[in-house]
Amino acid sequence: MLKKNSSLVLMTCLVVLLICVKSSHEHSHIRRNLLSNQTDSYYAVIFDAGSSGSRVHVFRFSQNLDLLPIGEYGLEVFDKVKPGLSSYENDPKAAAKSLEPLLIKAESVVPINLHTDTPVELGATAGLRMLKGNTAERIMQSVRNMLKNESIFEYKDGWVSILSGAQEGSYFWVNIVDPKASSGKAKPIQYLNAAKIACKLKAEEVKYVFPNVDSKDLPYLCMDMIYQFSLLVDGFGLNPHREITLVHDINYKNNRVEAAWPLGCAIDVVSSSSSRTHISSS
Repeated sequence: MLKKNSSLVLMTCLVVLLICVKSSHEHSHIRRNLLSNQTDSYYAVIFDAGSSGSRVHVFRFSQNLDLLPIGEYGLEVFDKVKPGLSSYENDPKAAAKSLEPLLIKAESVVPINLHTDTPVELGATAGLRMLKGNTAERIMQSVRNMLKNESIFEYKDGWVSILSGAQEGSYFWVNIVDPKASSGKAKPIQYLNAAKIACKLKAEEVKYVFPNVDSKDLPYLCMDMIYQFSLLVDGFGLNPHREITLVHDINYKNNRVEAAWPLGCAIDVVSSSSSRTHISSS
């Protein structure tokens, strides 16, 4: 868990962070205690494979999961390549190879003695969801093979996956539930109200009622809205009428930190990694 002073920021504002931590089915989610005689900081490498390009995020955490600076980079090391994985639909191996420069960057940042203890995870977003047949899974398998064979970072097959629309984050839903909204403010009940409308519409009607939704996300709108409401109210116990703030990034200890799913997944994968922790019943 984050320390109290940082959790007020990273757990009340970062709904997208909480979504990732709460919805990751591949991780154990068993509460683990960090061993006192282990290293005083931990790293996580998160690949964000978007439709226009792929990005790598490297985070460093204390034993309490506070973000720590990484040398001269600040609180996050970031790099990107273009095009995205979906551009390689006819060559899955080339898709995986496109990530190699990002992997090399991550390996150069994480201390060598911590490579085997540093988890690596990849989440692919909308672009791959739109590919036909088993093309997306073939690309994912090539990525799994690349990470398994070319990296000594801690790795599990389940840590390479295609994210659902809900997992990607909820910031952009603000303009869907309230098109006139000028800031990232919303109430959980608005997601439920929007879901009731979306779920009754025919497929061809959705885009006219919700013009701010990207066409590739329209098929998932009903399900995603219900998911968002259930997560906030049933999962986090928020009052349905309580106003919440959704943000892209925050000012954390004088650094700008992106409040997107990579940070949430980094916290999740670090806290659940068995190589540096022991399982407790708490």
